Amino acid sequence: MKMPVYGIYAAVVAIIAALLFAGCADKIQSGEGAGSGLPEQTAPTEANVPDNVVHPTAPTEPSEEIGEGPSDISETDDTPQSEQSSEIEENSEPEKIEETETADDETKAMTYLKLLNSDKIHVKFVQVSSFDGENTYSVEREFYIDGSDRIYINDNLRTVVHAGRVTVMDLDEGTYYSYDDEGDYGLNFGYYPSMYTLLSSSYENGELIEVYSVDSMGLTSTWTFSDDGGIKVADRGLDESYFDLFNFSVIDTSVGSMDFSIPDGFVEIDPDEAGGI
Repeated sequence: MKMPVYGIYAAVVAIIAALLFAGCADKIQSGEGAGSGLPEQTAPTEANVPDNVVHPTAPTEPSEEIGEGPSDISETDDTPQSEQSSEIEENSEPEKIEETETADDETKAMTYLKLLNSDKIHVKFVQVSSFDGENTYSVEREFYIDGSDRIYINDNLRTVVHAGRVTVMDLDEGTYYSYDDEGDYGLNFGYYPSMYTLLSSSYENGELIEVYSVDSMGLTSTWTFSDDGGIKVADRGLDESYFDLFNFSVIDTSVGSMDFSIPDGFVEIDPDEAGGI
């Protein structure tokens, strides 16, 4: 509204100003004014919960990032450059990662965490780790779980749990030893679901990114799901001195390829002679 002009036509201008003011009032009442279209602000539903915490719902379409966290475990800004860490990029193409349906009341990461720790699963991934934030090492890991039957493969070491016995084989040395199965193996991957608290969920550049804190562990856990089926997990210490990066190539509920046999020519040794096995 223009400032009223004082002078000879002051009375006429005053009448026009009154009419304009009445028109603006009508627009505000009808919702056309500046206050329309903005979301209503709501207070957190629980005490001691930060405002940027979102409740577990996986986004179905692109959305703004709610919190901060590492977006991809292949980032190099805080990961040391090394031959080991480059392996996680070289093995980025998934061989087979089984699609799983996410329940309405849980996030995609928690759905996969339950799948990875199920009683029938085949998983393969590359793990890159550091305990000081500088020196890194990598391991190619694979495991099969079918009830009490289990196979764990870590680089050249193969551990078979079958028929009440545990057999550990050194694939490079061609040796093995066995002992009775005590039956306590814990989780296959990660931590218990109740220990994860969702900090943020976002979708950007063809990737769904879910960032969690892991209670009592001093970690953030970032799960990245690519539209092409790739899955990566980054567990990082809050002081950035520790990290575990996981790049999955197989997540499959088919375990028909489990092989409990000892290769021909392998020599049985005493466990005390096993050394690094």
